[in-house]
Amino acid sequence: MYNEWGFKRSPFDTNPLPANNEGKELLIGRQNDLNKIKRRLASSSNIITVEGNNGIGKTSLANITAYAMYNDYLESGEGVFLVPCSEPIQMTSDKDSEEFIDEVLIKVFQTLLTKGHELAESGYRSSSKNINIWLSQVEPMEQYFKDMKISIIGSARVDFRIKILNWLKEIFPYNTNGGVVCILDNLELLNTCDDARKKIEEFRDTLFGYTGIRWILSGALGIVYGLMSSPRLEGRLSPPIELYGIDKKFSSEILQSRVKKYAQSEDIYLPLNIDEFSHLFELLKENTRHTLSYCDDYCIWISDYSHNPQTYEEKKQMYFTWLEVKSKKKVESLRKNITPTTLKTFISAAEMGGEFTLSDYESFGFKSINSMRPYINNLEQYNLVMRSTDENDKRRKTIQLTPEGWIYNFGLSLLQQT
Repeated sequence: MYNEWGFKRSPFDTNPLPANNEGKELLIGRQNDLNKIKRRLASSSNIITVEGNNGIGKTSLANITAYAMYNDYLESGEGVFLVPCSEPIQMTSDKDSEEFIDEVLIKVFQTLLTKGHELAESGYRSSSKNINIWLSQVEPMEQYFKDMKISIIGSARVDFRIKILNWLKEIFPYNTNGGVVCILDNLELLNTCDDARKKIEEFRDTLFGYTGIRWILSGALGIVYGLMSSPRLEGRLSPPIELYGIDKKFSSEILQSRVKKYAQSEDIYLPLNIDEFSHLFELLKENTRHTLSYCDDYCIWISDYSHNPQTYEEKKQMYFTWLEVKSKKKVESLRKNITPTTLKTFISAAEMGGEFTLSDYESFGFKSINSMRPYINNLEQYNLVMRSTDENDKRRKTIQLTPEGWIYNFGLSLLQQT
């Protein structure tokens, strides 16, 4: 579909932006947030933490910040020498701790090997002692990688860790010299603050204490704030950077940058205007990933419809037809399942901005948390809201409307107008 419309790939790809030039060009409207992470990475060896809703762009921001600082150092030889890890890292509560440490160290090792090769093959020259030590170790690293056993257990595991950690200490003698930047994202996969806190505490003196590895932790639904209450992590975590939606004034630039990046020629086609993209962006509360996902959904709908709108007005009309059909269908499908009290609760949640806790029960007209809980359960059952399991942690906005919830809310507003 997108190839037929003149694109190399979908301009609505929802994967996190990669830590490379392409990602850097596509990161729009985040300069202030990028500078916040830069300052923390440059001035402290503490673990950087980022808190924000799902789909808001936390991983993309962390990737591009690490890449930008890496590029800056290569060009100037000044500042902190940071290398972005080639792959993101995720932790789940059922993952074995020793295997997780090995997984991280393998990714760090492969990053140093791959990027070292890239620099060496490009003929890069530097006066930086750190970089020259790194490049001098690429050949021994490559030989070790060839000889490395597939299964890292027992004495092989000990030898592997010693090798990697020694290389890291040679290249980055102190954490203030820099390191490989590892991004541990989606901490909410650990389900609760307690789960996250226990896991992070477990690695305090190992993974999070290794010289030559710097960390950025990110999560949604207040999970990062839960970590801050741990006495064992006190002094090791930077206060969370709160990430919100990109200002809607950047919405047109988000689309234009993607169209420009992925166009195969000047002869391209999209069935929506910039104004419709901006409308959807605002409807979904400036959430980039959700907006891109729904734009893709709309484009597929147009392709199935087999009638590509051409003029500005035709595109506008088709977009609002799709949105009306989609939102009203959502409302109609739930008509028999959503009770009047549940509907009233949902409308109140949307009017409050879509984020709340069960502790806000009085604002919803309930007498207690327990009296409100069944209606939230009902909304969650039909994917109108999502929440973490730490319902009583008042530090956290534990419940939020989903993208489907905002589409449902739009459908309700249309029905109220008729």
